Amino acid sequence: MRDKGPTTGLRSTLATLLLAVLVLSGCNSLPFSTPPAIEATDLPRETVVIPARRVGNLLLIEAQWDKRGPWRFIVDTGSSVTLVSSEFASRYAISRKRFVSAPKRVRLATGTERLFPNTVIREFRFGEASFINKPVLVFDASELSAQFGVKIDGILGFPFFGESRIELDYGQPQLRISRSVPDTGRPPEATSYRLEMRTPRITGTLGGSDREFLIDSGSDVAVVLPILDPTLRFSIPIRPGGALGSLSGSTQSLVGRIDGDFAFANHIARNPVVTFGGTESSIGGGILSLFTVVFDTREKWVALVSAGASPLTPTSLRHAGLSFTKTPAYWRVDAVVPGSNAETAGVRVGDLVVRINGEPVSRWPLARFDAHVRRAEELVYTFLHGTRERPATIPPFDLVPTAAASPAPVQ
Repeated sequence: MRDKGPTTGLRSTLATLLLAVLVLSGCNSLPFSTPPAIEATDLPRETVVIPARRVGNLLLIEAQWDKRGPWRFIVDTGSSVTLVSSEFASRYAISRKRFVSAPKRVRLATGTERLFPNTVIREFRFGEASFINKPVLVFDASELSAQFGVKIDGILGFPFFGESRIELDYGQPQLRISRSVPDTGRPPEATSYRLEMRTPRITGTLGGSDREFLIDSGSDVAVVLPILDPTLRFSIPIRPGGALGSLSGSTQSLVGRIDGDFAFANHIARNPVVTFGGTESSIGGGILSLFTVVFDTREKWVALVSAGASPLTPTSLRHAGLSFTKTPAYWRVDAVVPGSNAETAGVRVGDLVVRINGEPVSRWPLARFDAHVRRAEELVYTFLHGTRERPATIPPFDLVPTAAASPAPVQ
């Protein structure tokens, strides 16, 4: 179990990740170059265990079933579609000669729209589990790979798993896939979910009001609300946070700590940190990662299973004070948190970082940088100005403390 509590809200690292992709109705597409095939999930045994890697509050699974790869995919229950890189599609699409049809128009988590080519992948194979004839969208995964510091080949949306039982075990970490058996094995923690746009939603109570929340394992935050709600009270006032990153770019976020409880799926979180941004209310990996999350997609229930204490208690939200757009050679500063040590040090948007603690930024994947932000007293950044390099020692800080001494609210 990480030392990062259920109310961490915004990522303490490069940028909050909101990966959910929602397909719009009425999208423009042509028939596939080959006849549509029937989707199927092949499990040779009752339960198949797929090892995973935890990156921040996200789960990443890896597979290699031939001489190509390995291929790495983010498990994103907040996405109604599955996306793959053009490299992956060119190798495993049903038709090699013409592996994509006309593009589909989709709406991203930030509310913007983009066109993506679409095709059908004849098989994904994760260990003993095979997922056959899966429709996908094709996207450029290079920016997402740069953010993670590891090559990403796709995003597995909620419908990918068909009618099965899936368990996102963040503690192991691993993904378990089982056959769904009607009316058996429903745990006491289970609550029914509703499908909208082919993604799961449950009712939660925040600030004394019932709201519908998307269960979004592709978001790295704890709780997201789309707009500021004047009925909510805050124990730690709202303030600017880091950048919200998505497939369509990044936007500035706001964060604050709610004065009150968040009740969801038979659990309670005390005084959660809320991030304002995106297009709808959601529960992300900042909370989900404290549980084993079990979905039964046939019976339409979800259970958040934990051996830990209840209710969940707040912890401080650490932050570097900076958000970045990454390349292998340098990280470009996208946002500087007002009132942070980075602002005091004179860092500006557009500045370039080439080394951290004396090592090239290419040696700092997201998971490593995140761990240092959470635990280290300070980080030494080397900034590049023209041909000159300038080191700056910048301590991480509590962007949202647990209580009491807090920054001034946003005006």
